[in-house]
Amino acid sequence: MKRKKVLFVIDLIKTGGAEKILLDFRRYLLDKGYEVPVYVLYGDISSFYCGLRKNSAIAFFKLFQQIYLWLKLIFIVKHENPDCVFSYLDRSNIITQFLPIGRKYKILTVHNILSVQYDKIKNNMLKWLVFKFIHFSYNIGRRTTIIAVSNQVKDDLIDNFNIDSKRVYVVNNGVDAADIMSKSQEAITEFAVVPDCIYILNIGRFTLQKAQWKLVKAFSILIKSNPKLRLLLIGEGELKAELEKLIEDLSLKDYVLILPFSHNPYKFMKLSTVMVLPSLYEGFPIVLSEASILRLPVIGSNKAIPQEIFDDVKSWKNYVYNNIVFFPDYSSHLYEDDILLAKLMENILSQDNFVKTWNDNIANWHRRNDKSVQYENYVRFINGDL
Repeated sequence: MKRKKVLFVIDLIKTGGAEKILLDFRRYLLDKGYEVPVYVLYGDISSFYCGLRKNSAIAFFKLFQQIYLWLKLIFIVKHENPDCVFSYLDRSNIITQFLPIGRKYKILTVHNILSVQYDKIKNNMLKWLVFKFIHFSYNIGRRTTIIAVSNQVKDDLIDNFNIDSKRVYVVNNGVDAADIMSKSQEAITEFAVVPDCIYILNIGRFTLQKAQWKLVKAFSILIKSNPKLRLLLIGEGELKAELEKLIEDLSLKDYVLILPFSHNPYKFMKLSTVMVLPSLYEGFPIVLSEASILRLPVIGSNKAIPQEIFDDVKSWKNYVYNNIVFFPDYSSHLYEDDILLAKLMENILSQDNFVKTWNDNIANWHRRNDKSVQYENYVRFINGDL
């Protein structure tokens, strides 16, 4: 029997959740006997097909770059002759959709709430064009399946981009519980743990999307009444210098610790009392699935915490707040949503049994949170069984 071949396409491979899922799922397919070549649009990885070293910052050149990346993908498809093309992230989804590959399956995975992601475009005409282009791109082709990582992402595609609901499915991001539990036992050597301190955790790239500056400002309110609090930020990114300056301006250097990404974030999850995700938009954060294995409560913005992990809407509302300000401000000025986040954190931390209550409220998710279930569903799409 001919081995099935799946071509993966992704924008770039760094440290994000989508990249982690691709690499894990690729290993899963290889173990099952699949052939799995990978095309990375931006990067220089010897074991994969690569397009360009980096994305141009000039709009005029961006257009020609996309045409080049699309033409190279056509060449790769002709050379590899895959049974299915499986794409991750926005640019990869678009160029995959425009592939002339006849009766082969195309699977697009959407990892963010696109309407919020592109709402930052200031020019209204340009924003309208982007929304229309996404609508057109995701609706063409009869043999295309779109996988949304959460119900919020699916609803956004249907409601804000008028994408055919019959082609959009939801597959949540699951994790490997045994691996997480094992790695969480590793000792922390990166800093001296203070036993009687309460650690608040955030993991994510230091970008506009992740909005860690809101968490730092909210933390600056809480620390005034509880000096035993500590904020642990794990990540890297273009806004690191701004975060460090904000921490210094708010006189928080003794209370906030920034660490680079770790191959074992689970030991920090085990140490922490709560994880906070103030993101402006998300799909289904993989760190949420990981934290829930260790029974670590996760709270944050209503665009970061998917409603479906909770057993009911009322429970979900107890752990989220609404972001109001969508532009970065690294001054000491506090906005309404900074105060809302501080109140949410204070309310959660003041409850005696909040860890048990949070986990009781996501009991059904604990039973579904399994990477193998996620990948089995992916394989069904690849085989055309769904």
